[in-house]
Amino acid sequence: MQRTGESGLHVSINHLARLPLTKTLGRRLLTENLQDGRAAYGKRILVTVSQELTEEFGGGFGYATVNRAIQFAQFFPDLAIVSTLSTQLSWSHFIEMLPIKDPLAREFYAEMCRIERYDVRTLRLKIGGMLFQRAALSSGAKCCWMSC
Repeated sequence: MQRTGESGLHVSINHLARLPLTKTLGRRLLTENLQDGRAAYGKRILVTVSQELTEEFGGGFGYATVNRAIQFAQFFPDLAIVSTLSTQLSWSHFIEMLPIKDPLAREFYAEMCRIERYDVRTLRLKIGGMLFQRAALSSGAKCCWMSC
C-alpha cells in the first residue's frame, strides 16, 4: 500500500503483493483478536477494524474481505507456498477455494489450478462438479496428483 498526494490516500496493491498482505492481515487479526478464548470479542470488533482500515486505506477492506483474510490465513498458513501460488493464481482463485472445508481438497484444487492453469470460471466448475471426490474415487482412494 502506498500513500500519495495531500488530498487523500491512494491504495496501490499489485497482484504479487496482495496475497502476502492479505495473509499477514488475516494472521494478525487471528492471533491478536480471535485466539485464546477471545473469539467472541474478536468477531465483534471485526466490523470496527474493517471500518478503520477503509477510512485509512480506502475501499477493499469491507467486513467480508476481512473475514476472508482471516480464513485465508487459517487455510493457507505457509507464506512460502502462498508466495509461489500467487505468481499463478489470483485472489479470486483463493476466494473460490476458501469455502472448501477439506484441506486436502483445497490443496488438490490449488495444485490443479497451477498445473492446468484454470481460470476462475473453470475452477468454479471443477469444484461444483466435485472433481476432487471423483478423482479420489477413480484412483481407489489413492492420491493420484501427489506422491503419497
